[in-house]
Order: sequence, then structure tokens, then C-alpha cells
Amino acid sequence: MLREPTSGGEPRMGETEHGPDYTRIVKALNFKEPDRLPTMELMVDLPVQEQFLGRKIASVGDEIEFYIKAGYDFFYQKARFEFPGIPPVLSFGSEIRIDAQKDHTDISFDPHKGECPLKNREGFAKYKWPDPDAIDYSNMDYVAKAVPEGMGIVAGVGGIFARSWILMGFKNFCSGVLRDPDYVGQVFEAIGNVSVELARRLVKKPKVFALWYSDDFAHADAPMISPNAVRKYLFPYMKRMIEITHNAGLPFIYHGCGNVLPLLDDLLAMGIDALHPIEPKAINIYELKEKLYGKVAIIGNVAVDLLTNGTPEKIESDVKEHIQRLAPGGGYIISSSNSIAYYIPVENYRVFLNCIRKYGKYPISM
Repeated sequence: MLREPTSGGEPRMGETEHGPDYTRIVKALNFKEPDRLPTMELMVDLPVQEQFLGRKIASVGDEIEFYIKAGYDFFYQKARFEFPGIPPVLSFGSEIRIDAQKDHTDISFDPHKGECPLKNREGFAKYKWPDPDAIDYSNMDYVAKAVPEGMGIVAGVGGIFARSWILMGFKNFCSGVLRDPDYVGQVFEAIGNVSVELARRLVKKPKVFALWYSDDFAHADAPMISPNAVRKYLFPYMKRMIEITHNAGLPFIYHGCGNVLPLLDDLLAMGIDALHPIEPKAINIYELKEKLYGKVAIIGNVAVDLLTNGTPEKIESDVKEHIQRLAPGGGYIISSSNSIAYYIPVENYRVFLNCIRKYGKYPISM
């Protein structure tokens, strides 16, 4: 599953207790026990990073410093790219989001606002489709040189499903699934092909040891559209990305909020290696581990609501339970149930990280 980094020294497992070591993540994904339980977040909002460091985040280098001091074994990075018309706030993992959030005015996203450039076929014909060969990947090379020894890079690709409905407009998208399925398929094909080619290039970048694909197709109760429509429109491109990732010797991590259980067997059949974030309102993670252990690793599940509003004692109790019940035997990486959003108090975030360090040493014993 693992391809060694193509630059930098080879990290030694457990060289330092708290130093970055991406092989902790690799071991966990392979159902082995590292020296301590790793933690991963798809995103830590810039205000939290800044409060944690006590200063502004103005560059990728600043973010790397945050990842190191927060105790992460990886750095999440995308190419400096986004489809025209996608709000910068959704471009987490790239400098586009940093630039948009410097004044903290572009943190939230309203899916009902926007120009919807692909709302019809006329818009599709006028849209300036990106050329994957013309995209700037130089930030990936910069990060590979900037991260310290032992820290690997998890490359990110943004969601095909989400970008399709955002660029179409959600009402137009839902209507199109029923009334003009060919056009919806055309949009998915165009966005999907670019995304697949992005993945093909990213998995070859130095120090990249995993691909993390983020795409929400479900609410807490059920998929947003019928399972068959998800299979038709999205999964062919996900399958191609998974094949590309595996051919490069890397694991494929899938982030999908909400109740993905109606399509879980499809995700397993396509070959995902890990599932994130296991939203508590939608999925019982303890039951899921019994079903998936030895097949697919699980990442996440510490409720964002708890991290936002909970007391330190309640956060500690919940983290202890997750570690005690999920960490033994590997196959689990702890994280929030979505991401570390800007409204999570930094004090609670510190409690969360400290509890992971306190209780996450292997062998797990509580």
C-alpha cells in the first residue's frame, strides 16, 4: 500500500515520541499498531491555527509550522487550483483558501448563492474548462522540501459531486437528475475527467504517501439523490482515481459526511482504504468497526458539537472511549467528525489533542 517518499531522508519509526512520522498513519491504515495513535484532520480553519500559534497564518510555511506544533504526522496539500466559480472557502488544502481567509471574511459558504455558471447547456458551452497540464503544481514541490523529516504529504482532490451541483446550482442539479440526466452526466464527465487527471499527477509528487478524496453526497439521514444516481454519476470517476492511487502504491482515503451506509458496499467494492469522518448522527462507529475491521480503516467520529460546546471533562471522556474501543489492533485514526471549524474554541481543541497524546500510546491500556 505504501510508496516511499521520493525526496528527503527515510523516517525511522518512533524516533521521537512526539516528532512527525507518517508511517504511524500507514501502520494504522494497515491494521497495525504504531507507537502512538495518529490523528488526522481534513481541515483546521485558519482562525484556530492562528489562535493555536498566537500569530497570523500568511503562508503555507506558517501552516506547516502549525501542523508540526499540533502534533500531526502529515501535511494536507492540494495543487493551487480550483474550478472557476467554486468559492475559495471550499479550496481548503491550498493557498487559494489562505488568500481568501486572510481577513476572515470568507469563512462560510451559502450553497443557495452564486452565479451557477453551469446551470444550463449554454453556460456549459461558455465555461473555461481547466487543462490539467496547465495547472500549477509547484506548491507540491515546495511543501515536499519544507516539511520536516518524517512528515509525509497527503495529497487532496476536491469533490466531483459537490463541484457539479455547486456549479449547476442545487435546484438545477436536482431537477436535472430527473428531467435532463444527460446534461448532468455531461457536467460530471467534464469535472470528473479533470479531477482524475489531477489525481494522476498528484500521486507522483515527492513525499506524497496517500490521496484524500473529499466529496459529500449524503445528509445525516440518507444520500442527497438516489443511490443509483450516485452510482451512475460519481462512482465511475472515483473508481478511476482509486485505481490510479493504488497503481502508485498509495492508499485512498475517502471523506464523505452523512449516512453513506446505503452505498457502503459500493465503496468497499471500489477499493477505498479508509473512510472518514463517520458522522455520529448518521453512523455508529463502534458497530462499523466490527463490520469493516481488516477491510477498511476508519477515521474520525469525535463530534464537532462536542468539541464546540463540551466541557474539557466531557471531551476527555469521549476521546478516552474512542481510543479504548477503537484503537487496539490498529485500523483507526482519531479525528473530529468533520473538521476543526473556526467556531471550535482553541482551548477545547488543545484538550482534544492533549487527550490523544495522553491516552493514545500503544499498547492501549486504560
